[in-house]
Amino acid sequence: MLRDSQDAEALYLLSIIAYQSGRYEMTIDLITRAIEIDSNQAPFFLNLGSALQEQGRLEESIQAYHKAIEIQPNYAAAYYNLGNVLQEQGKLEESIQAYHKAIEIQPNYPKVYSNLGNSLQAQGRIVDAMNSFRQSLIINPNFIEGHSNLIFSQDFHPDISLQEQQAERQRWNQRFILPLANFIQPHPNDRNPDRRLKIGYVSA
Repeated sequence: MLRDSQDAEALYLLSIIAYQSGRYEMTIDLITRAIEIDSNQAPFFLNLGSALQEQGRLEESIQAYHKAIEIQPNYAAAYYNLGNVLQEQGKLEESIQAYHKAIEIQPNYPKVYSNLGNSLQAQGRIVDAMNSFRQSLIINPNFIEGHSNLIFSQDFHPDISLQEQQAERQRWNQRFILPLANFIQPHPNDRNPDRRLKIGYVSA
């Protein structure tokens, strides 16, 4: 079987497929086997860290990302993933440092700016967070996550008026919703006002 292969690259590729399928334990098994064969490949440790992170094994995940960085010091993806784990742990300042390092290596990475903004916002640094979200949109104006985060951050800025907030929401609508207008089909509800009304409840 391929899982018993001595080809580290083949095992690595299988681990990627397993990861994309949500089979994280298999991912760890495959990539650990690959590392036993060749322990000098930074992407192997990146994939290991990602699978461990998905399982909630955050400290082990951090160790894997640090190992990836040790092998390949200018590995932006490893710094980005490290920032995400640190953010998940509530280590906001450390996550910010990791994101800044990822940006230093790869400055045109919109998702890093967006997640950096999330850490800054969690620290109460709303202006810095908004600037980071805006930078993600400069890189990619169609980055919906960055634009959504920008809108959300404005709700916490005391000097931004309701009109400014609504204007930003309108820009979001024009960019992401209106282009889909031709694909939106009317709901085939019965228009009879005397029809029986059905009410559903959602629990949160």
